[in-house]
Amino acid sequence: MKHGSSVTLIPRIKRPDGKGFLPGPDAIVNGLFFEFKTVTGRMDKIGARFRESRTQGGYKGNIILTFGDGLEEKTYFFRIKDFKK
Repeated sequence: MKHGSSVTLIPRIKRPDGKGFLPGPDAIVNGLFFEFKTVTGRMDKIGARFRESRTQGGYKGNIILTFGDGLEEKTYFFRIKDFKK
């Protein structure tokens, strides 16, 4: 059984005008692009954060979501192409 993953964080790149950062994925996990999101509050925020990640990432990679209350958490890995637009 395999344990662990290869994770390379991708640095944020400033926009040429100096106002904010260019969009892009957060990391390469096992050779695939991933966007990381932290969602706090109500469950209805999840959809909004997911839509935001699709436009922010500018790619058709993957997304990692972790749900929980700090005491008990569960992490899910999704392929963006499996979701409807």
